[in-house]
Amino acid sequence: MRSHIHHKNGFTLVEALVALTILTVGLVPAFIQARNALNLSGSIRNSLVAAHLAQEGAEIARSIRDADWFAGRPFGQSLADCATGCAVQWDSERPESGIGASNTPIRHDPATGLFQYDRGDELRFNRIVTVTPVSATELQVDVRVEWDETFGPKEYTIEYHLYDWLQ
Repeated sequence: MRSHIHHKNGFTLVEALVALTILTVGLVPAFIQARNALNLSGSIRNSLVAAHLAQEGAEIARSIRDADWFAGRPFGQSLADCATGCAVQWDSERPESGIGASNTPIRHDPATGLFQYDRGDELRFNRIVTVTPVSATELQVDVRVEWDETFGPKEYTIEYHLYDWLQ
């Protein structure tokens, strides 16, 4: 007696569906995790840029205060217009002229690598510097950087104090 065994070439439809289901169950979570990691890395990048822009805003306010000293102007004179919020950018020749209107998006100039308001590619960040006199010899500088993320608006704020060391 001879038995005939038939060998099948390929998968049946049921086997193919089972394999596809197993593959889907395994790969979908991996793709979701990859997308979440990508979103998180973008959010971390934006938070880092915002932190640096806030620190830069405080340093520019300090530089403007220093320029007042060197020019013999009263303490905080050039920062007086920032009581309700202003935009600042670095201008190496005249730092006090860097004060402009608030709520202006920051731009990045790829040619120079500088963040400024007058030229370059517009970014999602808005920096607002508010200067409040605490006393005759102290100014409180609040720098707020705002931007929109996928999940809603974000904000990074720092507080900085400037003193009139000459008094």
